[in-house]
Order: sequence, then structure tokens, then C-alpha cells
Amino acid sequence: MAKFWMGFVAGFLLAPLLVACYLVFGMAPAATSAPPMPLERLLAGTALNSRISRETSKRQPSDFSVTDLIDGATVYSKNCSACHGEDRQSASSIGKAMYPEAPQLLTPEGATGRPVEVIYWEVENGIRLTGMPSFQSLLSDQEKWDVSAMLSRASELPPDVQMAFDREPDSAASCADQPLKKAAKSRSPVRLTAQ
Repeated sequence: MAKFWMGFVAGFLLAPLLVACYLVFGMAPAATSAPPMPLERLLAGTALNSRISRETSKRQPSDFSVTDLIDGATVYSKNCSACHGEDRQSASSIGKAMYPEAPQLLTPEGATGRPVEVIYWEVENGIRLTGMPSFQSLLSDQEKWDVSAMLSRASELPPDVQMAFDREPDSAASCADQPLKKAAKSRSPVRLTAQ
């Protein structure tokens, strides 16, 4: 029995020491081009999904009008497309360079069909260690709901919303390296601007 307890204590002390050495001696991947750490996706994904399910408020995509979805398309084009890509376009170079790579949200493989409240939580809070910023102080609450509803229904957008994407200038992609200006209290979306 003594050997069991000695092995238990040694394992209990040895595991954190090995993890500390892994981190302190620079063996953990830090570059965006490096492969993920062992269990990184499992741990990060579990934590994120648990937090979102605990904190989200329920809303249905059908609660939003076509005007809300058009407003969401405008918010997306001005604030999201630099990383997540334009409608029916290939992945942006900025999105491809991130780790993990920014999902292309307006493609069949993108975030379409996800619950609107989950998308809202991600827009509101951002996601640690992914490059996804928080838009909590940059967009109004209505703008966050509008873009979330539009993304939730992206695979089945009404024609008027599709036309809004076709009308939107590609301003975000051309100014993607410029800093964001803080949003005014009005419903106007944040715009990426050159300084």
C-alpha cells in the first residue's frame, strides 16, 4: 500500500512539473503556423461551449425582420468580412493567416444554421486565443443581434438581403489593417477607416 501512495504522490507532483517544463522551456507551440498543443481543441472547445450554453439568452431567427437581416448584412460587410470573408467569395488572406483559421461564415461550410444566441454571444464576448475580438463596446446591442440573426440564416437569406450584400462596397477588406474606431451610441455600424 505504501508503494501505491508513493506512486500517487510522485505522479501528482510530477505531472504539473512536466507541464511547467513544457511551457517554460518553449516547447509549447506559440506561432499561428504551429500545430495545436495536446488536448488544446478539446479543452478550449469544452470550455467555450459550456460558457456559451450557460450565458446565452434565447431568441429565434424568425423574430427578426428582413430589415434587421439587411442591417445585419451591412454590419457584417463593414466589421466581419475582413477576417470571415465576403458573401460567396473565397477565404480572406487575413482569415487564412489566423490560428485557428477564421471560419468563412457565408459559405455552405460556414457557421450557417447555428443558433442565433450562440453567434450573438461570440460577437458580444469574442473568443480567447482565436483572434475573434469582442464587439461589446463597438456595436450596439441591436447591431449584434442583427448580424447574429443574418449569420444564423445565411444559408436561406431572403433575396433582399442577398441584394444588400451585392450592393455593399468591399471597404472592410481594403482597410483591414487599420484600427477600429469606437462606435457611436447610434445604430450606425463601426467602420474600418484609414488614418
